[in-house]
Amino acid sequence: MVSMLLHMAVSVGVGVFACSLFNGAKGKLVGISSASVFALLALNSQAVVYSVQQLTLMATFCYVWALVCYIQARRAKNALNTLLWVALCSGLFIAGLLIKQNIVTLPLAILLAELCFFGSWSRRLIGLYGGICIVFLSLLLWVSEFNLMRSLVLLDSTLRESTDIARLDYLRTQMLVLWDYIAKFFYPVALQLEHEFQLQTAWQTKNLVGLAAMTAFVLLAWWQRRRLPLVSFGVLFYFVAHLVESSVLPIRDLAFEHRTYLPNIGLTLAVVGVLQAICQKFQSRLIFGASFILFGGWVAASALALEKRVTLWTDPIAFYKNEVALVKGNPRVYANLGAKLVEGGHCLEAMGYFTHAMSLYEKQHQANIGLQPELIQNYIECLREFGIDDKANAYELWLLEQVRAPLRRAQILVQRSVYLMDKKAFEDALPLLEEAVSLDSKNYPAVMNLAISKANLGQLDSAEQLFQQAIEIKPGDPLALDMLRQLQKMPSQQNL
Repeated sequence: MVSMLLHMAVSVGVGVFACSLFNGAKGKLVGISSASVFALLALNSQAVVYSVQQLTLMATFCYVWALVCYIQARRAKNALNTLLWVALCSGLFIAGLLIKQNIVTLPLAILLAELCFFGSWSRRLIGLYGGICIVFLSLLLWVSEFNLMRSLVLLDSTLRESTDIARLDYLRTQMLVLWDYIAKFFYPVALQLEHEFQLQTAWQTKNLVGLAAMTAFVLLAWWQRRRLPLVSFGVLFYFVAHLVESSVLPIRDLAFEHRTYLPNIGLTLAVVGVLQAICQKFQSRLIFGASFILFGGWVAASALALEKRVTLWTDPIAFYKNEVALVKGNPRVYANLGAKLVEGGHCLEAMGYFTHAMSLYEKQHQANIGLQPELIQNYIECLREFGIDDKANAYELWLLEQVRAPLRRAQILVQRSVYLMDKKAFEDALPLLEEAVSLDSKNYPAVMNLAISKANLGQLDSAEQLFQQAIEIKPGDPLALDMLRQLQKMPSQQNL
């Protein structure tokens, strides 16, 4: 519900922004058309339905309404109103920066709006961007203690999510990814969560064609910015909004459809701008009617694709079976389907998908597919359910060698210790649980199992303190309270 409300607020923002660029009925028509198209785009479904992407929605909300505030400031009639709108725009920009990094392109979007809709450089604009550059460079030098080489190293480490991918390789890959995004904007078939793009380590014909086509579109949009300002702004905005996640800043996952959510505003405005230009140029009712029929048909088709995609998201097993049908070489797809089958009580069926996922992980250990320990943990549970302990132990120990993130490592240690405790190997479980608690002192299963292990090893005072700690984590927890009462009654040689 929260995601849907955010999406509607963003869609309204797109409409208000488009409407504010034109006067009268024309502005209202452009605004309503833009809001409707963006709201019903099937390609936006991943950002809206996939709950972990709420940050994308929140950042885009700040971005689009900051643009609205800028246009209002630009057209304000007095200095006080201008100042208020600029302050609101700045506040939304700062809030967006705290949410997600791709809002950093907002100043460039404002520059595009200035050049496409107002048509001139102003001294204030030049001063604003000069000031931003000076502040940025000053902060960078200050953080690096005025060491130029350290500044460059710091800048490089900040502007990358993955150190395993060369910037140029990532750029070459995005020349293919971006065109896939654009195709799915207009023809939303085979939408998917995971993709199979391979990292492009050398220039090939397809990469060069993709780069040349993008360059041509950008140059054409720039050339037509006076005649077709809305179309030009939309096209240029699309590529500017992709700069953070689809240029030379390497990210381990090469493609995700939710990354198109903000840039899709640009293509939405461009489509509406084309329709507007056709209606202005051709006065024929036939052409006018045909244009609106084609436009309405495309929007309706997108809405149907959106409804189908949202329905698929509501059934996790059907969703990931669809993913498996579309993506054959990505291990996460098979592992995710296995995890959903486990949750549905179909562990036997899940085993085959987990086994295939692990074989793909092993084949692609140098590929850009991030390890997801929780999926392998689900596989381990399945293996243990069927008594395949040796294989489960091997994967569990391998995970402990690979995973260093404190919270995730603590969960793996707890899983390993529970298996040992079931075997009455409390002494072996004890150091694992102690490490888990040291990594995550709020991990209730780790604290509880450590308390039980210590109680069974006769360390009653320590166990009592841990049970009390567990009750602090989950106040009133009946299991911890019952264990504590049993501990306080039992002789020192008795085990829980």
